[in-house]
Amino acid sequence: MGGIKLSSLVRSSLMRGIDFSYKTNILIVVIFVILFFTKGFSIGVSVFLSWAIAREIDYKNDWSAFLGLPVGYYLIVNYRPASNLALITILLFLRLFSKTGKINPTILDYSLVSFMVLYVYYFGMIFETGNLYILGATFLGVYTYRILVKMFK
Repeated sequence: MGGIKLSSLVRSSLMRGIDFSYKTNILIVVIFVILFFTKGFSIGVSVFLSWAIAREIDYKNDWSAFLGLPVGYYLIVNYRPASNLALITILLFLRLFSKTGKINPTILDYSLVSFMVLYVYYFGMIFETGNLYILGATFLGVYTYRILVKMFK
């Protein structure tokens, strides 16, 4: 007997793997590993989540997610660290409503994200300075990329 696969029990539009056939995905994993060993786990995860949020916002352009990374990295290393739980919540919220996944969101997906949003809001994590730095740098990178593409097209 083959057994029961976990993916057949829990279907979610929120979980995705990393496709290593894309150069940008390999690059972000390399950046994460370097930051993990030089600056620590939290900084590496914050930068990775910044990239993931930017990819969720601008999923058609592979490179736009990298433009905001240096600014976000500089701000969180030199000023305020980000709350990774709040960044994960923002990422899952975007995934839930962007509908870029291959399967439709389930009631469990909506419930999980709703709980996480309420939790990070109640404890004030969403408005921490480090998170605002990351989000600002992410949007800066995505929209700078879009402006540059339009200018040089």
